[in-house]
Amino acid sequence: MDRFETFTRSIFKLNRFIQKIKAKKMKEYGLKGTTSVCLYYLSVRKNLSARDLVILCEEDKAAISRALQSLEEKKYIKYDGDMNKKKYNTTILLTDEGKNVAEDINNKVMDALSVGGAGLTEENRKIFYDSLIKITNNLEDYIFEGEEKDVIY
Repeated sequence: MDRFETFTRSIFKLNRFIQKIKAKKMKEYGLKGTTSVCLYYLSVRKNLSARDLVILCEEDKAAISRALQSLEEKKYIKYDGDMNKKKYNTTILLTDEGKNVAEDINNKVMDALSVGGAGLTEENRKIFYDSLIKITNNLEDYIFEGEEKDVIY
């Protein structure tokens, strides 16, 4: 198998596995996969808006809007401050229940990462992540050579 095939097949398979894990783990909460990433960022960062989540999650506005609507319906999030402002730019806060759900999901993510990284030394793991970031940045530069990079809004 050549480098291209190994790389693309591995990345596609990894993405499929991640999607399946997110769907499986979120099912018990009646949530979709995108909400797991929103909950993660809301639990580890402060003062995020929907606009921020669009950028961090690398999802479009509609997907983030649906995820946030679902989280709000389940009372896992609330919006802070002046609700006369557009929700898109309003700070989102986790409720106590949302914090509990986010913590549980984050623990499940860590379990999945432990299983996925079994057998790797810390040095292997560091090299892998450094390489993955370098490849991603190189391909992004290649795609947007001479252009302004797209930001999903």
